[in-house]
Amino acid sequence: MGGDDESASGRPVGQAGQSAGLAPELPSELAARKAELRLRVLGARRRLSPAERALAGRQLRDAILEDPQAQMAGVVAAYVSVGSEPDTRALIFALWKRGTYVLLPLLRPDQDLDWASYEGPDSLIEGPRGLVEPSETPRGVQAITSADLVLVPGLAADRVGNRLGRGGGSYDRALARVSGQIPTIGLIYDDELVPSVPAEPHDRAVRAVARPSHGLTWLLPGSRISGPGLSLPGSRISGRTDPRTACPRLRDSRSVTASGGHAWHARLWNQRAACAVILSSLLLRVLIYRTELVPPGRNRAHLPVPLHRMRRPARGGAEVHG
Repeated sequence: MGGDDESASGRPVGQAGQSAGLAPELPSELAARKAELRLRVLGARRRLSPAERALAGRQLRDAILEDPQAQMAGVVAAYVSVGSEPDTRALIFALWKRGTYVLLPLLRPDQDLDWASYEGPDSLIEGPRGLVEPSETPRGVQAITSADLVLVPGLAADRVGNRLGRGGGSYDRALARVSGQIPTIGLIYDDELVPSVPAEPHDRAVRAVARPSHGLTWLLPGSRISGPGLSLPGSRISGRTDPRTACPRLRDSRSVTASGGHAWHARLWNQRAACAVILSSLLLRVLIYRTELVPPGRNRAHLPVPLHRMRRPARGGAEVHG
């Protein structure tokens, strides 16, 4: 599902921004460039075989599941792929099985997105315009604000995060409600990270894209920088991620669920896992300390002072050993 309308005719058109030294593009010119790029991308996607699309879906699933921010997220807003989009069903199922509370969108008549919980493959039903949607109770358009990570459909993106959608503007409205600290990741194919995507003031950028052969690529300045010798708050440093800054916060998401359920349990599980790691580390330190005091192969009988044969000292005298 790409939550956006299939047709670009209903998309609101705003005034384009002005580039340095260039006159601003007219709205009609921007719309024409977007339409041309959409046609080119959709044509390339139609040429992909079902096996290629399935492989891309598995590679994207693995890339997302291995990312530290996805591993720490208690709530993930995702979507069900349709048509030629990279398959997301396996990814959604894997997130749900490991205890993540997964929100999926429902397209409203006004083209905005409502959200409901994913409760397994049997909870999905056919929606409008060929989409696949959750059958659970809608949580409202503001439910996306409780997500710790947002997966976004798209046709293309550029290096500064501009995203090309289907043209309905549904995800632009939804992303406008998401905090700038929350990772928003567009799922695209390998050749869909392009030099430039036409953008209007109402268009919302993504912070990263995931591609089948390349994994995650972080786009916006300051979102996360990888590489030796680079250090920014919340960034990867020399290929390692500080878990305290990788995910801005694991909020209490009980307000999202009617029963208080999956998100709270997922967060509690993450906290218990962290405690287990700390306790394991302490236990290992104790074992190492004991090993240093008593080398392997020795017991108390082999110590310099045989404790098992020590007797109390005689009155006024030194210790007596048997």
